[in-house]
Amino acid sequence: SAEIECNEFVGIIGPSGCGKSTLLEILSLAGGEFDGGIFFDGDNDLRDPGVRRQCKTLFGYVPQDDVVYPKLTVEENLRFAARLCFDGDADRVEEAIEESLDRVGLKGHRDKTVQKISGGQRKRVSIAMELLKRPRLLILDEPTSGLDPATESNIMKQLKEIARQGTTVLCTTHMMANVEDFDKIIAFETGGVRAYSRKGGVSAIKRLKGEKTFAELYENLGAGEPGEETEDVPGWSGSLSTMLRPVDRLIGRRGRRVKDVVHRCWINFRQDPMSVLMTLGQPVVLGSLAVLSQYDELDVLPLLFFCIVIAVWLGMNNSVRGLVGERRYYVREQLSGLSMFEYLAGKTLFYGFMGAVQLVILLGVVWLLPPQICLAGLYETDFPKILPGTFFGVLTLCYLCSLGVGLFVSTVASTENAALTFLPLLIMPQILLSMIAAGNYGDLPDDTNSRRIRTVAEMFPGEKPDEAVREKKSDVPLRTFEMLSMLCYTRPALFLFEAKIDGRPEEIRGELAHLAGLGGVTWLALGFAFYRRQEHWRRRH
Repeated sequence: SAEIECNEFVGIIGPSGCGKSTLLEILSLAGGEFDGGIFFDGDNDLRDPGVRRQCKTLFGYVPQDDVVYPKLTVEENLRFAARLCFDGDADRVEEAIEESLDRVGLKGHRDKTVQKISGGQRKRVSIAMELLKRPRLLILDEPTSGLDPATESNIMKQLKEIARQGTTVLCTTHMMANVEDFDKIIAFETGGVRAYSRKGGVSAIKRLKGEKTFAELYENLGAGEPGEETEDVPGWSGSLSTMLRPVDRLIGRRGRRVKDVVHRCWINFRQDPMSVLMTLGQPVVLGSLAVLSQYDELDVLPLLFFCIVIAVWLGMNNSVRGLVGERRYYVREQLSGLSMFEYLAGKTLFYGFMGAVQLVILLGVVWLLPPQICLAGLYETDFPKILPGTFFGVLTLCYLCSLGVGLFVSTVASTENAALTFLPLLIMPQILLSMIAAGNYGDLPDDTNSRRIRTVAEMFPGEKPDEAVREKKSDVPLRTFEMLSMLCYTRPALFLFEAKIDGRPEEIRGELAHLAGLGGVTWLALGFAFYRRQEHWRRRH
């Protein structure tokens, strides 16, 4: 067995595939079941769910890839992480930020954006974010990978200093130049077999194995050749005695954490002026094109339909990349106590506010532009029957429904590019399976358009349809077309506008229930998919 004492700087070495990362995953609470046992403070087994929950406040984990927001400054990254740890206590947040910056030597770079600092400084930002909660065990996965020798040496010396200040440090490494800095070395052989644990660094291991160079040591470890005093055990089994003390940590209220997620999304968003411009410009451009191409004094439904399509597009486009690119950030924040509900609620509120601004702009374009380009004013058409509140309300429902679709795709897609490829498949059916593209059921059939879409009230009439209607219902392509159209948000939304213009309150209630039902199913599917996928993300990131 291997025992790690309080405030030690411990290195784990060994060839690829021998179990180093698996051990770190288990210690970081991201791994699943394992053989043997890992204990802290004597008899606290990490297989116990209660112990694992407690360790979230005691363990810090820094993955090999830096999990920091590149568009935020060093201080903003630390502030967001600190607010998750010390919610509601501004003094504790400021104290933790200053202490972490001082421990990693980044006070002079606090106002720089992460994307403008060096690789070594980014690694120190990652370490500082974990030091915020004052962990008793800091776990790092190859913290010097990809760094130049001077930066590697500085990082290792800082980690040793952190260990001397009261935090046990455990890290894996393939870089052997500064390996003598470790207080203790744990070496693994291929297959996850524990090789040696000897006080005094790697020199003792080399003497036991008889190698003269580190390359020979790695070669023999990779070949799995046992040396003197090597214990052959399956997997990892040992006693991890780190003398962990409880951390005085405030548990944040759910509402406050949701607000923090919204605030972080806003800071990230405003750092990209082009994104801000495109977000505000889309409803202006698309709304103007809809008015110029679809405005008709005798029939306002085509214009209303394309306003619905614009709302659906905005919801999907705003959110389809909103989760897929932030999975590793979510995994790290979840270890700090952020829940699935808080994360999704924060994302929904941010994108909801963004959509509200866009729809207000779209409303202004649609209401103000027609009188400027047409001889007949807007109020000489059926538009007065669609009050601005009704117009905004229906488009908001469509936006929220499509927002759920975008977040769902962002949850299940593997990459941002894969998520974007879904957009045409999601938006085109909203147009092609619509009343505008296929015709209204109440219209007379003609040679150019034989398909008709019915309202919910027409699909379930109080009286039996006449023979002509019965023949149309028996048409298999028509029935298939009609059933597929019921899955589109544009169908009930447009029928809502039509029923409002014609003054049919019963149809309004039916179509409103249809649209709300589609949205409810969408958001339930999102919650289920997110819940199932987050376990996979924890293992991968």
